Amino acid sequence: MSFQSTKIIELGSCAFRQWRAESHCKYIHGYRLIAKFWFSAKELDHRNWVVDFGGEEGPNSAFRALMVAGIPIYPDPYCPEGTMYLLNTNYLSLYVHNKAQFAFTGFESTLPNWQIGYVGAVLTIAEIVSTKPKSMTKVTGYNSLTL
Repeated sequence: MSFQSTKIIELGSCAFRQWRAESHCKYIHGYRLIAKFWFSAKELDHRNWVVDFGGEEGPNSAFRALMVAGIPIYPDPYCPEGTMYLLNTNYLSLYVHNKAQFAFTGFESTLPNWQIGYVGAVLTIAEIVSTKPKSMTKVTGYNSLTL
């Protein structure tokens, strides 16, 4: 038996206009934006919940991992064939620069693109730092023939 749970997040509203369209799309029309997430589980936890949104582990993402001795191994489509990076996340930290910690650029008009609206961006500068680089490694030379 499979159990499901959903979570809906309100994202606000927006308006669009396709100025070259010959249909009703040439007029400004608004949309309510929401994101809906579906979660499923083979069995419920001790509270009869599918997902504990406030728990330490949190919900599982769409990333599929191969579990080896309790350690997840994630495939990367951009990693060269025969290469594997082993990272010890106990020694990795993500630092956000104090000059661009989610800085807002302000709104800019989209009229130069023949659209009625405003666009803004949130910028951040982050750096991943390893405090113990010798605890991580890069393994090469593996392929389907050597395994």
